[in-house]
Amino acid sequence: MSRNALVTCVARGIGRAIALRLARDGLNVAVKDVKASSSDLNKVQQEIEKMGRKSVAITDDVSVDKAVETMIQSAAKELGSLDVGTSSSRFFHLFSS
Repeated sequence: MSRNALVTCVARGIGRAIALRLARDGLNVAVKDVKASSSDLNKVQQEIEKMGRKSVAITDDVSVDKAVETMIQSAAKELGSLDVGTSSSRFFHLFSS
């Protein structure tokens, strides 16, 4: 049985490296980034598929709670399940009183 992962912010940098490493290690990988990075996101998805692994690209905004829930559900539905999740999100919230 194949293992499946969801990795966010994969268009470049650490997220890209994590997604490709997981695919090389035999996992199917759902990849996620923002719509503005969809071209690079699709390239990573294609690289994963060239390794013989299943991949799905998701564009969404991880700063929105409902979008995160939908992203996880979509990835699990497309891949069959999720065994690994990792986020290298560049987003953070600043709170002031």
